[in-house]
Amino acid sequence: MVFVICLLVLVNNFVIQTFQCDTDVVDCYYSTMKMSRLFNSSSLYGRHLHQTPARSLIECQQMCMNHYSSCTYIAYDKTKGSCDVFTTEGPNDVFPFAKDVFLYERVLNSDCTDAKNQPGAVSGVYLIHQPPTNAFLTYCDMSTDGKAWTVFQRRISGTIDFNQNWEAFALGFGDICGEFWMGNENIYRMTSSDSYELRIDMIDTEGSKQYAVFNQFRIGSESDKYRIHLGKFIRSRSSFDHRDATGFSLTTNKPNSFTTTDRDNDRSQRDINCANTQGGGWWYSQCAYVNLNGDFKSHFYWKTPKPNKDMHLTFSEMKMRRIA
Repeated sequence: MVFVICLLVLVNNFVIQTFQCDTDVVDCYYSTMKMSRLFNSSSLYGRHLHQTPARSLIECQQMCMNHYSSCTYIAYDKTKGSCDVFTTEGPNDVFPFAKDVFLYERVLNSDCTDAKNQPGAVSGVYLIHQPPTNAFLTYCDMSTDGKAWTVFQRRISGTIDFNQNWEAFALGFGDICGEFWMGNENIYRMTSSDSYELRIDMIDTEGSKQYAVFNQFRIGSESDKYRIHLGKFIRSRSSFDHRDATGFSLTTNKPNSFTTTDRDNDRSQRDINCANTQGGGWWYSQCAYVNLNGDFKSHFYWKTPKPNKDMHLTFSEMKMRRIA
């Protein structure tokens, strides 16, 4: 494992970048934290989190990074060598500062499209924020089709158990640099904030690369059982065609709810929970023609047009892109 830290200072903003190489999964773990200088302000409105000694602006920025789920502003006093960290999560108040104190506001990415607009953005891990939930980290694919895809699922080795309960799938689990699920609540917040399309990249057991793209993608809230809604199957490079999407229950008039080991929302017989028989949470019908969260060895597949023929997989990556 190799760690490299570099600093890029722009005219009106401040970026700290951390690289962490892990050749077993992805080439580079890339986390970026961007803050904009508040030139025309000598006060901050928020709630004070804490004050700590800081030898440099970088240390003050890192303090904000260590509180990434709530940090909104920092105030670095070079003369006193101190760093104050603030959040806008109330109750809020006004905090005045001397003119020589550096005030910065954290720039938040609503998705990977925002992250791609940052100078020097590359594929890797970025901080995403979808109010009112806390900020979270996920992987941004900046290279596929030259676009910005927010990755919310990856299977690559079977090391992470996807046979998780409802709460785990709601909050997310796994390793952002390896296998993970971003969390149904985060997917819901993101897809309800704007229009997105879905891309699924796969590799089958014969080493053939496959992909499928749907022109619309969103899921409902938890009260709606994270029900999935997709638009048209628009293009692919695969052994299957759009007819298989009906088995995914993505293009039907009755989109499927999400099912886990402890929440049986599928349409199978009452005494069968597809999550238990297939080995992972998914938008099951009876049970599935597509199962990208199933048991890695036995139920990780996409059925082909041939009767009773499954395309068994060794890799999958589900990702969404803002289109409006």
